Amino acid sequence: MSINRWLDYLGGIITVRVRGPYPEKIINLALSRGLFLSDIKRDGQDVYFSMRRTGYKALAGIAEKFGYQVEVLSRKGLPYYRQTLRRRWMMLIGALVFILVLYILSSLVWFLEVRGTNNVKKEAVTRSAANFGLQRYAFKGSLNKTLIEEGILREIPELSYVQVNIKGVKATIKVVEKVLPAEQLTGPCNLVAKRGGIVEEVMVLDGTAMVQKGETVGAGNILISGTIIPQGEYPDDMIPPPRLVKAQGVVKARVWYEGYGEHPLLEEKTVPTGASAESISLETPWGKWDIKRPQQSFTSFEVQKSGQVLKTPWGKISWKRETFWETRVQTEEFDPEVALEIARQQALANLREEIKGAEKILSTKTRLISSASDNIIRVKAEAEVLEDICRPQPLNMEEELPS
Repeated sequence: MSINRWLDYLGGIITVRVRGPYPEKIINLALSRGLFLSDIKRDGQDVYFSMRRTGYKALAGIAEKFGYQVEVLSRKGLPYYRQTLRRRWMMLIGALVFILVLYILSSLVWFLEVRGTNNVKKEAVTRSAANFGLQRYAFKGSLNKTLIEEGILREIPELSYVQVNIKGVKATIKVVEKVLPAEQLTGPCNLVAKRGGIVEEVMVLDGTAMVQKGETVGAGNILISGTIIPQGEYPDDMIPPPRLVKAQGVVKARVWYEGYGEHPLLEEKTVPTGASAESISLETPWGKWDIKRPQQSFTSFEVQKSGQVLKTPWGKISWKRETFWETRVQTEEFDPEVALEIARQQALANLREEIKGAEKILSTKTRLISSASDNIIRVKAEAEVLEDICRPQPLNMEEELPS
């Protein structure tokens, strides 16, 4: 837009229609009196053009003197908007308040996401970040990303890398956990039973087998020894010493796992009644005010809390809202068959968790272990599994070597 157009806009522009014979005459008369006309169009005896608001009185005087009809078709420019704003000043104030609130809200962190965790809990990362100022409703201008990243790494040694990204109203914490090498035995060792069972298969890669198929072993018994005694006949003064090795091999055994499940015949549940009460409070560096207090009190209730904390140069301003939901205890009676099935499924689920990773499941069964007079149904699930029961154990030199 040219400078003249801007000046016209600031002063106000009107579009008029002039009707009468020889419309060129009114245009020439207006131009001769210094009126600036633009966008001139003609339609029969009508002529349309735009002009500055301040020249309308002069144009109206010319039209009245020479018998022309003048009609204003539209008005544009700042003077007309100013008049509208004068009539609707509350709307202007509301718009300014809306822009201010929008600016304040966009300056806060509304969403916090943690990515890359596996063994480390996300709650631990968010708690550590909060210690250095990064949390929901935190003011973005007060956050130091480098300080937050270094602080999280110091507080959580299981992490090797932390990156904080803040985009819009969302903060993302990306972490990389340390890869800790598994503990491995590099020296001589035995293979011992990690649980008891009946041996089904023995395969020795290095070491001396201490059990055979069909034998019953207990947890901790040596299955394959890392001590190899030389075989054969040697002169008394030439008997070679025992050789110590890292025992290797597989010993598969039939082992048993158990899973437990239970379910009451009468179960008490806490259920909401639907009644609620609410309290709202505002806390500032200058004091605390109860904006709204609960209208009624409940003997049994659950509390739902929400609120916001805004960090300002003068201190923290917090808004807290608590909703109290009334609850009551409801007793539900279960059919014995239904309770039995629920307990059985729970026992099987616990059993599956125990035997996770087993090579082969030979058999499973469930049995009721509660009596008829009990108010709770108890079920035990049992499984017979074939698996490798070996685990390495450092070799005790003094005990293994003969004196």
